[in-house]
Amino acid sequence: TCAPALQVCVSNIPETFSTTADPTVTNYTWTVPSGAAIISGQGTTSIRVNWSGVSPGSSEICVSTSNSCGPGLQYCRPVNTKGISPDITSSSPCIGSDLVLYASGGNLFSWAGPNGFLSTSANPIIHNATSIHAGLYQVTVTDADGCQSTGSVNVTVSDAPMTTIQSY
Repeated sequence: TCAPALQVCVSNIPETFSTTADPTVTNYTWTVPSGAAIISGQGTTSIRVNWSGVSPGSSEICVSTSNSCGPGLQYCRPVNTKGISPDITSSSPCIGSDLVLYASGGNLFSWAGPNGFLSTSANPIIHNATSIHAGLYQVTVTDADGCQSTGSVNVTVSDAPMTTIQSY
C-alpha cells in the first residue's frame, strides 16, 4: 500500500522527518522539494526542514541509503504543501481618528504593536489614535489547517490639517 501524503505548511517553522535506523546503513541521503531547506540532520536518520521557500502543492521527500557495498534503496513519501497568504493593511489615521488594522486569510489572528498593543481580532480598532500608536504592527494569521504566516504593517499617525481664517 502507498503511504498517505504528509501534510506540511509553507513556513519557516522547521518540521522533523525521520526513518527507521538500519544497522547495515552508514549514510542516509535526503532530498526535499525545490525551495525547501534541510537545516540539520543530512546523512542521519532524522532531518529538520524549513519549508518557507516552497510553493503550495504536491511533491515528495525522499531518503536513500548507502554503505561500503554501495547504494541501497530509495524511499519517498508524497508531501502536500499548504500555504497561507494573509492580506495585511491599515487605515491612515490622523490624530484623534480611528486606527483600523486589517488582516484576512485565516481563522485566528494575533496582533502586537507599539505601546503594548495586543489583539486577537482580525480587524482591531484603536479609537482616538495619537502619535504613541504609530509604528510597526505585526500579526500572526492561522488558517483552519493550522498553517501560520506572520506579516506586518507600519502605521503613521498624521497631524490633522490646520485651517485658520484671517481677517484683512
